[in-house]
Amino acid sequence: MSLRTPTSGRWIFRHRLYSEIHRAIRYGHSIGVFLIDLDDFFDQIRDLEEDHIAQLLIQVEDVLRTTLRKGDFVVRIAGDRFGALAQVLSPADSRIVAERLRMGILEHRFFAKGHPLHLRASVGFAVAPEDGQTVDYLLARAERALHQAKQRGKNRTEYLGRWDSPETFPPMVGRAEQVQEVEMAIRQGAPFVMIRGAMGMGKTRFLLELREIFRNQGLTVLGPY
Repeated sequence: MSLRTPTSGRWIFRHRLYSEIHRAIRYGHSIGVFLIDLDDFFDQIRDLEEDHIAQLLIQVEDVLRTTLRKGDFVVRIAGDRFGALAQVLSPADSRIVAERLRMGILEHRFFAKGHPLHLRASVGFAVAPEDGQTVDYLLARAERALHQAKQRGKNRTEYLGRWDSPETFPPMVGRAEQVQEVEMAIRQGAPFVMIRGAMGMGKTRFLLELREIFRNQGLTVLGPY
């Protein structure tokens, strides 16, 4: 089983969000948009085989689903990133849902190969239509809120204030540049390449994606230690 979520995972989430935005506008309710990212996941899985990691991620998705109400939605987007949608009353109500998602991961006893794993997660969220009425803008706000949670210590939930803009936060990992470095390493015959970047910049998810892309190129892609 591949660690990389099929591209449809992202598009299913975007399509569902698009539908929920228009439903919220039509019926006058709000939708919480949540991005959940496992903290320091690479440190927990570096000695696990791919199938065990895939099963672990399925466990995580199941736990997140149990924390939500019937009719809410959760899906793995890529790597150790998950997306969730839930009908809410306000940003304050969204934070309660976000905390349920975070605590669901923190309090669950995960196992891989018979060994316990203590997982934690950071959550960034936005609210539609209060924070925006387009898929891209809402996801950008949730993404920047998630980045803020990582920068402020991880294992926490964050929400951008009403007047904050996603553009006020620094960009995420320079993925194009990192891919170019990996391609150059292959051309030069390097045995491995190291992923760079500051804490909380999505390195684990990107690492899993790069490993999948270059798995047959004879190159080992290492994460931060």
